[in-house]
Amino acid sequence: MKIKEVEQRTGIGRSNIHYYEKEGLLAPVRNHENNYREYTEEDVQQLKRIKVLRMMGVSPDDIKLLLTDKISLDDVMEKRLEELEHEVRKAQSLQKVCENIIESGMDVYSLDEDVLVGDKEEWSSRLQKILEQDIVKEVITRKQLNKHIMIMLVWGYFINVGITFFLGTKLIHMERAVLGMKGTPFDSGEMGIGIHSLETSFLFFGYVAIAVICGIAIHCTASVKSQIVIFHISALITSPLIIECSRMFGKGSVQLLKEFTGEQLAVFWIMMMIYVLALYFLSLKWDRIFTSYLPTLGVGGIFLVVYVAISYILTSYLLVPVIAFAAMTGYIAFVWTLANVSRPEYNRYWAVVTSCKLMNIVGTLFGQQGRGRASAVLK
Repeated sequence: MKIKEVEQRTGIGRSNIHYYEKEGLLAPVRNHENNYREYTEEDVQQLKRIKVLRMMGVSPDDIKLLLTDKISLDDVMEKRLEELEHEVRKAQSLQKVCENIIESGMDVYSLDEDVLVGDKEEWSSRLQKILEQDIVKEVITRKQLNKHIMIMLVWGYFINVGITFFLGTKLIHMERAVLGMKGTPFDSGEMGIGIHSLETSFLFFGYVAIAVICGIAIHCTASVKSQIVIFHISALITSPLIIECSRMFGKGSVQLLKEFTGEQLAVFWIMMMIYVLALYFLSLKWDRIFTSYLPTLGVGGIFLVVYVAISYILTSYLLVPVIAFAAMTGYIAFVWTLANVSRPEYNRYWAVVTSCKLMNIVGTLFGQQGRGRASAVLK
């Protein structure tokens, strides 16, 4: 049956049904000819069960565990009873405050926080939830979401192109000067290599520390402005981090730097810009882009072949550039697609958070959400 009939029989709207599908609570089959969803009688009954559980206040996560037999209905009900007891205590605390205000004959001009008797942490938590709701929300379309991500990524990679031309050449000359100086502590003997390795290690771990801090910060702020600052910091340290990684872990440090900085690394970022633009413009013409991982990874594979050819023309050394490009395109395909399929609605905040994670892989290691699952903050 079609989704319109399912809506009529269950009293659940189309957008809600799609949300339950994305959450893994429902899995209708698709018609092979037109790729439309085909709902069965069991899907209808499943939605009715979901509706009852949601009306009882059971979370989608718990419903998923219940429907996959990972927990029992008794476990879910016991957990819900504990939550209700907590809600009752909160309601009683609020009731007491209301009664005290009435008994004291207080007017609105004499209200202050002193009337909020009880657990201060509980009141603080209540305020935080209210402030997350009392905000201006800007819902955007999926095309607008992808446009925001594309613009930020292209800008971030453009920053890296500039840094590569400036910083990459500087580091190569510095490397040659340091290792080529004779009769100094930086000679190519044991002492010179030790000092060089110490400096490289310090810079490498310094950049890693900044990346980790930015990755954590992505999940600690709901401010779009703060997220944009984090994005730019992440973009500024990406090329230096790659360079220091090459210096620290590569064999034949000067040779490796020569081939994966300067022109080579600049081409790498330019190809990444073209890849991002190609994904975005394909998404405007081809609906399957960003709704499934395979099409996005397929585009990345095509670009990888092109990049291998370009790398071969520039240098015979392919291992590090090709591995880096394959990893980056695969990572973009995964995170960008997840940003499209993991939410029932989109907003500018979600676009910025996704861009931050694409520029800073550490942010993804801490989870796929920003500050709160339903955050749509615009500050």
